[in-house]
Amino acid sequence: MSLTKCACIDTLYTELPWLERFQAAKADGFGAVEFWDWRSRDLAATKEAAAQADIVISGFNGDADYSLVGSTP
Repeated sequence: MSLTKCACIDTLYTELPWLERFQAAKADGFGAVEFWDWRSRDLAATKEAAAQADIVISGFNGDADYSLVGSTP
């Protein structure tokens, strides 16, 4: 079994516009990308950018009410 390197494009390539981050990740050797909250994204444009870059979207998740890394008091 081989693993695919995946880039979190919410935290990487922040100097680039959203839709350019897919190609940047592909150019750096990533086979997939993931991102957090999808509600602020144009999903049709996001899907097209990933297709144009020939990179897989492995997941998108997140919730404005809960942190992905925080702890509950």
